[in-house]
Amino acid sequence: MFTTLGRSGGSMQQSLVKSNEQRAILIAGLIAHRLDMKGVRSAWHNYFPQDGLDGQLRTDTLIQYQRFNDDRDAYTRLFFHNPKLTEVETVDWGEEVSLEKNVIERFSEPIEKVKGVAYEDTINHTFSKTTTLQEAFEIAAKIAIETYFKASYSGVEGGAKVSAELSAKYSKQWGESTTQTDSVERHISLPADYEGKVMYEAVRSLDRVQRRITATSNMDYKIEFVSGPKPEPVHATWETLDEFLEVARGYASSTHDLYDVFIDNPISDIEVDAIRKAGVQSIEFLAEYENVQTQEIRIVDS
Repeated sequence: MFTTLGRSGGSMQQSLVKSNEQRAILIAGLIAHRLDMKGVRSAWHNYFPQDGLDGQLRTDTLIQYQRFNDDRDAYTRLFFHNPKLTEVETVDWGEEVSLEKNVIERFSEPIEKVKGVAYEDTINHTFSKTTTLQEAFEIAAKIAIETYFKASYSGVEGGAKVSAELSAKYSKQWGESTTQTDSVERHISLPADYEGKVMYEAVRSLDRVQRRITATSNMDYKIEFVSGPKPEPVHATWETLDEFLEVARGYASSTHDLYDVFIDNPISDIEVDAIRKAGVQSIEFLAEYENVQTQEIRIVDS
């Protein structure tokens, strides 16, 4: 069994806008500050992160942010185009929590022995199927991603990639096995002179348990920064977040937009980390499964 745990409150559109808002504020603040230091008279003049941004989802694949009380002629825009989920960054497997201990499953049946004839046979019994951790995890992860990310972030790509990477991380952590034997057997011999009635009893004890699993991914997009047309127009685009960060750190070539703004005043490693962390997306789900403690066939007198 599984349960998907998502964010609470707000509309589905706001989930995407809000979850990227802090990153947008940081990026806008860094650019605005360096434009001011460069003497560029942009509509972002004197913008500071504490001013916040007004965000909206223009389409399923376009997030827009702007300054509050934006001026019609001196407008500001920061666009995130085609948002997508990136690779899985961390998985917290949580602690195993007991839901129900020592759940007993029992089945009994008489052994038909002919009087005066020795009895020899191997008895097999198959218990009801159990759910393994891997089965519970794979189902829960897949459905959590489909129902949570696709519902909250319509138009966001990368869900299938995240699901596949979660499965790969499971295999690395817990191994590849998806099977857990539900069958048990026992060889029984009764001498010819045995006169009593005999039954076999198949007994299994299991614990029902649960893990709260949290996985984190990140967001990427094409970034577009706009200011204008007054007092001085600015327009810059970067195909990915990494490209923007390369420019902002002063590592990119002079052909990139706003190279001249950052080359003499690159951002610090702390600022890079803050921007990356601001885009972290997390998904939480519960995986419920069973751990078999004992299973055996007993011989009992009836």
